[in-house]
Amino acid sequence: MYYVLTYEVPQDENEGYLDLQDGLDFDGVDSWSLGQRFLAALPDPIEVDLIPVSSFRGEPSEMYDGNMCLMSARLVSALLACGVDNIDHYRAVLKNTETGQTYSYRAVNIVGLIAATDLASSVWESHDGDARFDTSFDALAVNEDKALGALIFRLAENTSTILIHAKVRDHLLSVGFPTLRFLKPSEWVT
Repeated sequence: MYYVLTYEVPQDENEGYLDLQDGLDFDGVDSWSLGQRFLAALPDPIEVDLIPVSSFRGEPSEMYDGNMCLMSARLVSALLACGVDNIDHYRAVLKNTETGQTYSYRAVNIVGLIAATDLASSVWESHDGDARFDTSFDALAVNEDKALGALIFRLAENTSTILIHAKVRDHLLSVGFPTLRFLKPSEWVT
């Protein structure tokens, strides 16, 4: 079984949070969500600002997947420990612009897109009629045979969707990552 890997950004009682400034461009990197290896050298470390909204004082999420995918070093270690072998990861430092506090993260490129959607059983829409890259889902059904047992991958039909095998989900739950969410594909809405 596969699950959609998502996350929550921690908020406080005043609805404050850390706004991640990940809109960084690097020569030779077209997108972090196309599943392609990068040939260009990236900064070491990649520095990303966290801007507190409403004077938020809490910790960042274990994961962010916006312009680039960022995961805590602890999360990347947990993925590697359970056998994930198709991620390239680069040192990253998240810095709170108010407090100066830094967090050790990894910029993660999930290598490989897999077209694993069971389109006949999914509720989906595509403006160009082609179920590739940016398909919208009201309910996703995964064809597990097409997933080929991959432990983590981006869905070729919607590259912002990260799927993980139940083995990975179970391992992450056992380690404890409070900001991660694991949705059944049928619950996934994009």
